[in-house]
Parts: sequence; structure tokens; C-alpha cells
Amino acid sequence: MLVFAFDPGETTGFVVVDQGKDATRLPLLVDHEELKLLQAFNNTDLINWSAADVVAMEEFRVYPAKAQSLINNTLIAARRIGALEQLCFVNNLTPQVIPASQSKQLWPDTRLSKYFDLHKLTGHERDALRIAMTYLENNNKFVETVNA
Repeated sequence: MLVFAFDPGETTGFVVVDQGKDATRLPLLVDHEELKLLQAFNNTDLINWSAADVVAMEEFRVYPAKAQSLINNTLIAARRIGALEQLCFVNNLTPQVIPASQSKQLWPDTRLSKYFDLHKLTGHERDALRIAMTYLENNNKFVETVNA
């Protein structure tokens, strides 16, 4: 199972996680250097959307405490989510939207680092990885082993 995961924003994080068919198998992060080509958000035609089994992305919310700081903001995260949803529609995929709070609670860095080398990832790529792992765990596609 290939999960394309996005943390949309001014610097969009993007990862591809290959879980395979076995939920007890450790997920693989697709080679990060290859992803550098795909990260240029304007080059979405470079992404082989037909290879994706799932597209997951972080939800965008405006919280009351932050609302005033967003005055005159162009809300690029919301626009990027719209673009991703359109690309999903065109490619017959249903995007899975996951709240940031849920992914950060389920997959803090301490847990992520058990399975992945986080030093190679930017903060937004880590958040995208959290989104992918949250999707997998919530849908019983990843089961944490006792030895992890």
C-alpha cells in the first residue's frame, strides 16, 4: 500500500510511505532523495498519482486564538488543500483529511524515530509522515509490534 501524505502550506511537506500488504511489517519511507524531485509543488505532473492507494493530508483549521493573525493572509494552506483535492478527484482518489492535533498526539518524534531516520526530514516532511502513519494506524494498516 502506497500512502502519499502532505502537510500543505507555504513549504509543503510530502512523503510516500510503502506499507505493503502486511500490517505488522515495518513501513518504508520511499527514498527521500527521489522525493526531492516531487516536492516542487508546481510539478505535480511528476507525481505518479495512479500509483497511490491513499492520499492523506493535514486538515487546515482557523482557531479563534489565531484568527486575528490571519487577517490579510492569503491562506495558502487552504488553497493547496483545494489543489490536492482537485488532483485526487481527477485521479479518482478520495483524500483522507487528518487533524494535525491527532497526528501529533499519536506520532510524536519519539515514536516516529523508532521506525524512521528523522534527521533527513524537514519539519513539514515529518508532519506529512505523521499524517501517513496516523492514516495507517487508524485504518488498521499498521500494527505496532511489541519489540519496536
